[in-house]
Amino acid sequence: MKTIVISLGGSVLVPDIENNNIKQYRDLLSSLKDTCRIFIVVGGGEAKPAAISVQHVI
Repeated sequence: MKTIVISLGGSVLVPDIENNNIKQYRDLLSSLKDTCRIFIVVGGGEAKPAAISVQHVI
């Protein structure tokens, strides 16, 4: 099984983490979940705790 690691910087998630564009990737990631292991790594800084709190979105 392939492994995919996606690294997201804080600038991708802020300034408004609840209304960011990460939901648009949900269908793509869902289509890969049966053939790949997917890991999403969020960069450090102030955005990290907020990103962790909304990880259920994807």
